Amino acid sequence: MNRTLAQWAGQARWRGAWGWLWLVALTGCRGEQSMLNTHSPTAQAIEGLWWWMFYGAAAVLVVVMSLAFYAIYRQPERRGAISATKFVLAGGVLLPVAALTPLLVFGLGVGYRAYLIDPEALTVDVIAHRFWWEVRYPGASPGDTLVTANELRIPAGQQVRVRLHSEDVIHSFWVPSLAGKLDVIPGRVNQLQLQAQTPGIFRGQCAEFCGALHAHMEFYVIALEPEQFQRWRQRQARGGRAPEREALKQGQQAFMAQGCGDCHRIRGSEAQGSGGPDLTHVASRYSLGLGRTGRITVDDFENWIVSKEHLLQPQAEMPAYDQLAPEELRSIALYLESLQ
Repeated sequence: MNRTLAQWAGQARWRGAWGWLWLVALTGCRGEQSMLNTHSPTAQAIEGLWWWMFYGAAAVLVVVMSLAFYAIYRQPERRGAISATKFVLAGGVLLPVAALTPLLVFGLGVGYRAYLIDPEALTVDVIAHRFWWEVRYPGASPGDTLVTANELRIPAGQQVRVRLHSEDVIHSFWVPSLAGKLDVIPGRVNQLQLQAQTPGIFRGQCAEFCGALHAHMEFYVIALEPEQFQRWRQRQARGGRAPEREALKQGQQAFMAQGCGDCHRIRGSEAQGSGGPDLTHVASRYSLGLGRTGRITVDDFENWIVSKEHLLQPQAEMPAYDQLAPEELRSIALYLESLQ
């Protein structure tokens, strides 16, 4: 009886250990920014390549460890002798060639398909700044260009041609669920093709160290139904809403008086600045500053204006307007919140 209980306890400990091992192994399989959570043909091809690499590496590990255990535990007089020349040729030449040649051929095919550009696809320009992303939808004329920040909206099921530019240093554009990463290099335009099979929100990240706030240089790709995307684009084509209520008019006046219009542009108003994000429809965006997603409120705009440590980057060029009177700060935030 005691022996049976001891055996049962030992088996339970082993089952528990294996259970924890599997839980640890599964922690990286899914997530907001996992390359194994794929939603496009390109990302699925990259995931397939990753799995082939995983299986190949596992097979090589099994072979190497089997040979190691054989050498350790086999009785010396019963071990097979292998000449040094054969060992070097087999382990140093034949094995790497046999393992890496198929991987090279498969990888080249995946890379070629990933960056094969359809010239007829919807074209979007993405400009990297430290530490935010400017997104431009070219129109028939420069005045028709739609500009947003830190979000790229695309029609689901359709290919989108993304042209990547940098205004300062080298960045890297990466949306693991939709495509592989591609460097964004000053003075050069690199191109990437995106396609989301289904509507959804996919997180992207700068994958090349570009400064102190590199880890926070995130963006979102929002895939919409084609009809919904066209409606969004038509709304974005309109100029900023002219304020009608007195509180909003005061907010617009305070916005201009504080010099906000020197850096930010609001189409259809006197604010025609450059250098900072376009704010024409800022309240309709999915994200604001660092880490704030979802519906943007008046309080969010107030925090954004007065704080450089929170929703803005500590090294951002925009100063903290913490000297504003409470009523003036509120009026500017109300005005920005009206820009749907």
